[in-house]
Amino acid sequence: MTKQSIVALIALVVVVAGGGFLLFANRPSASSLPSSQTANIGVNTAPQPAGATSSASGGSAAIVFADSRYASNSYLISTTSTYDAATQQALKGFQVKKQMLPDGSLQIKIIALQSEYPTQTYTVTAGEKLYFAEASAGDDAASEDHFPADDHAILVSADGHIVP
Repeated sequence: MTKQSIVALIALVVVVAGGGFLLFANRPSASSLPSSQTANIGVNTAPQPAGATSSASGGSAAIVFADSRYASNSYLISTTSTYDAATQQALKGFQVKKQMLPDGSLQIKIIALQSEYPTQTYTVTAGEKLYFAEASAGDDAASEDHFPADDHAILVSADGHIVP
């Protein structure tokens, strides 16, 4: 390896590590998530779009998924066992496992194929939908996602609001 290649590699590592730190520094702790979500996915930090409404519980603003910045790059994964080509592309680097629970809800695990990223686990109840958001397809190679930490699932209530 030439000296220039080594310097370029070190610079790339610093940029990726710094970006990862910034991405994770502002995420809420796992203990602050509701029991329906056992992974810390960063959805709680989403900016509130115009038109958000107050929810009946606690007065916090409920974000309408269709109006959110996530809607345009999200793929429905909870209601089907097969995925179209766009959804398959978004899920590169992940494995999705589904299990019906005794209470009729569906447990969905999104498992990153890179072991350093945590499994995201969701419980989807009747009427709810789970979407997979591909934040940036630019980090995907032909068969893998080089930075899966920017991709996450979004649980949407029966009335179309993001479940915090």
